[in-house]
Amino acid sequence: MSKGSNGNILLTNANIYGYEDADTILIEKGVIRKIGKDTEISKIPLSSYMILDLEGRMVLPGLADAHMHLFGYSLSLTRLDLRRVMSIEELKKKLYNFYLKSRSTWIIGRGWDQENFKEKRYPTRWDLDEVVPDRPVVLTRVCGHIAVVNTKALKLSNITRDTPNPPGGIIGRNNEGEPNGLLYESALDLVYSKIPSLSIWEKKRALFSAINEALSYGLTELHVMSVSREELNLYKSIFSRNSSPIKLKLYIEPVLLDSYQNDAKVGGNAEIKGIKIFVDGSFGARTAALREPYDDDLSTSGILTITREQLANLVRKAERKGLQVALHAIGDRGLEFILDTLEELYHENKERIRRIVRIEHASLMPPDILERIKSLRIPVTVQPHFVLTDWWIVKRLGKRARWVYAYKTLLNSGIMVAASSDAPVEPLNPWLGMYAAVGRGKNEHLDIWNISSKEALTVSEAVEIYTNGKILGGTLRENRLYNGMPADLTILDTDRIPRTAKEISKIRIFSTIVNGIITYKEYWR
Repeated sequence: MSKGSNGNILLTNANIYGYEDADTILIEKGVIRKIGKDTEISKIPLSSYMILDLEGRMVLPGLADAHMHLFGYSLSLTRLDLRRVMSIEELKKKLYNFYLKSRSTWIIGRGWDQENFKEKRYPTRWDLDEVVPDRPVVLTRVCGHIAVVNTKALKLSNITRDTPNPPGGIIGRNNEGEPNGLLYESALDLVYSKIPSLSIWEKKRALFSAINEALSYGLTELHVMSVSREELNLYKSIFSRNSSPIKLKLYIEPVLLDSYQNDAKVGGNAEIKGIKIFVDGSFGARTAALREPYDDDLSTSGILTITREQLANLVRKAERKGLQVALHAIGDRGLEFILDTLEELYHENKERIRRIVRIEHASLMPPDILERIKSLRIPVTVQPHFVLTDWWIVKRLGKRARWVYAYKTLLNSGIMVAASSDAPVEPLNPWLGMYAAVGRGKNEHLDIWNISSKEALTVSEAVEIYTNGKILGGTLRENRLYNGMPADLTILDTDRIPRTAKEISKIRIFSTIVNGIITYKEYWR
């Protein structure tokens, strides 16, 4: 992946983020040794350095995506993309066209959102059967918490009207009790477990396509969530011999915890950092656990996917093995459940909780929940692009939507906030996330802007939360450039950071550097 660098680089004529008087960065063996003026550094013998004239381009600390699903995103690049589909009829047309071209025994897709459909309903197995009756089909909703499958897939998965709901999941049924093809939460595993694996060559090709894309956006570190045994073995097989071109912090599935033997190192630049635990679902599926019913469906307030005893046991076990615990909670009841469990477990030992726990999403955070998280000093990862994708959120939550995706309030409270994509749920491109954090749906005329415009971030704040993942992952001490830090850098193809949301959407990356190695450069594509 190196483009000619051996970890020794001199960046000259740079516009360095956070420095008014410096224009040069000296990198030795993958570490920033000196940030200063060219006149100070040019005296150093430079025969063993690559010299890169940036011609005034802006240098930022390397960006990080603090919550994404690398293997899932890799696979999504080879599968049916159902984003921006506006009706079930359009979904069926796309499915049929993909079916004609695909030779795969299973047809896999992702990205549909029933909120966008003109039919205003979920697709069912019978919709899919109309166009693909003879091959199993699995189409996952954009959030990843619901899938619709056809009759063939149900049969191959042995799902009938007599199949009970699995713990933490629901099998959708019609009024007669027949499975309708919709699967919620853990019920997805009943079908996912039947999908044949790709060849090792296909997996590697997909993985590097995703990594190269991440590097082209200026990302230098990915926090990879819900890593399965299959995925972990893939990383070990690739990166035990050659370093990953991007830093990978892996959060394994709880089922792998018993077999984990404090062997965190997977390979160069890749390490196991923690485990990921689901506590509730998503707003899109109405499975995020709320303290009060959904405003647009009073029959449900979501579900908790784990018991308090199970959660406490997993946290204890992870702590004993020196791992972080990433806790997925989107609804306010889910967050309350986490906080109650942690406080009971640790008797409000704040330092111990902060050392081990991070909360993923924390999407609905009313003031009382915010104060508890602030008191415990628990870091939170957020997904700014949800602001645009969940354009229906005010209808779903009513007045509570004032406290959804409350990024400015989080930052002002002093809580560590790290931004992410949750790809393939949202686009991997961090600049699209920054656009959403700064614009907050104003240009799209979304209701969320009308009730919470004060939660919009400045561009500088948006940039900083996309570097905070480096602190959360233990790579950096702070979200700025400093002497002695690993040389993980994002170089923009412009002389400054954007000033507006509109400018953010036009950003292009000139180069990405990881540990002093140039892993992406625009003109070497």
